[in-house]
Amino acid sequence: MFFSHTLQIVEAQEKAPFHCHNSAQLVYVHIGCQVIYTRVSSILALAGQLIWLPQNVEHKAEGLKHSTLSLMYSTDADMMNLGDSICSLELTPLIIQIMSMKKNGLLPNGSKTQLHYDWVLKDQIARTSPSASMMTSKGELDRRLLPVINALTKVPNIKIQLDEYAETCGASTRTLNRLFKQHFQCSFRDVRSRVVMEKAKQLQRDGQQATQIAFELGYASLSAYSAAFHAYRRSTYENLE
Repeated sequence: MFFSHTLQIVEAQEKAPFHCHNSAQLVYVHIGCQVIYTRVSSILALAGQLIWLPQNVEHKAEGLKHSTLSLMYSTDADMMNLGDSICSLELTPLIIQIMSMKKNGLLPNGSKTQLHYDWVLKDQIARTSPSASMMTSKGELDRRLLPVINALTKVPNIKIQLDEYAETCGASTRTLNRLFKQHFQCSFRDVRSRVVMEKAKQLQRDGQQATQIAFELGYASLSAYSAAFHAYRRSTYENLE
């Protein structure tokens, strides 16, 4: 039985080739985004999400610039009930607390403290279940979308506009929106809303007040944020059923 947990800070955009692991892998995104590719799809792992990658499942990964990730590997048989396909997992309060401690440097690699919390973390993950929040695209993402996704996931804000990135991406606003619809079957505005709402969930779990969250995410009022948040929660519950 084996379990390891390391923190990775992505200074520059990194992309690994297709590979698979002899152990199961988990990725928790503290800040930013990691794109996980299979042969048929691309998965956006967003801030506050925990992604399960079963052993021997072929994939490649790309950490977007300035992202902070927790990378975990395990051969524990108790985790195998999480399934044989890549998925997002529900978070328990203890998982959230341990991830926060890891990000803030309170669990140094190799320390007795980390070893103790790793056992708790492993047990909590083995008891959780898939969620409906994973964001998946058909095929490999068009590279022109990555600067937009990087900016949007680094500092999520409901006021971000697609035309701000057209020149940087080398494509018109119309082309970029077409690419979002092609890959995600929804517009840039829908993708933006989903990224912002996932960030809102993370901030809420971290104990921030709704007024603070609304301001940080760019909403004009608390009521506008609350309406958007509750609508998103309803839609994700419906997708899970």
